[in-house]
Amino acid sequence: MSDQKVLHPDGTTKKLEDWLNLQDSERGDLIDGRIYLQSAPSKEHSFIQSDLRAVLQPLRTKSKHPDTTDSWRFATEVGVIYPTDCKGEQACTHDLAGWKSSRMKSLDSGTHIRLRPDWVCEIVSSNWQNDTIKKRALLERNHVPYYWLISPQNKNISVLILDEKGNYSIDKEYSSVMGLVRIEPFQEIEIDLGSVFDY
Repeated sequence: MSDQKVLHPDGTTKKLEDWLNLQDSERGDLIDGRIYLQSAPSKEHSFIQSDLRAVLQPLRTKSKHPDTTDSWRFATEVGVIYPTDCKGEQACTHDLAGWKSSRMKSLDSGTHIRLRPDWVCEIVSSNWQNDTIKKRALLERNHVPYYWLISPQNKNISVLILDEKGNYSIDKEYSSVMGLVRIEPFQEIEIDLGSVFDY
């Protein structure tokens, strides 16, 4: 995700309707009654997003791996609405998100998805407080099992996994120098971090 600014920082509470009424050219997150607009992504952000999406594409087809029972559906820059959040309706435009195909049997028409993702990935820049604090808390409340935070500057991935108490803990950090790695929840494929961070 790129830099953000608060839409109408006047203290008024924003609702889902305000988020849905954003211009087509605007992207943002509705978190705890505030809308955070996103500016254009950096080239590093775009390269990582595109390369990682391509790396994950084989998981779109059901794997023949004996421990795998499901394929995945992936989306980039997708608007996800979290209607059952304890703080009211929330919504995010995620850099990347994934759903197990068994949970996403059909999609409603429209531009947004109301089904909780099984995996979310955000590419962090100067808005790190939003991704590491506000959005982390939102995804935790909504029981998103896996949350990846990618730092283009440090060329690493922090993998957060929901524990039995419903809290995120950092499972591991993966850096570009590690080369080929297997990362939850996609252990059945190898990810070449050197290639993902090649910019």
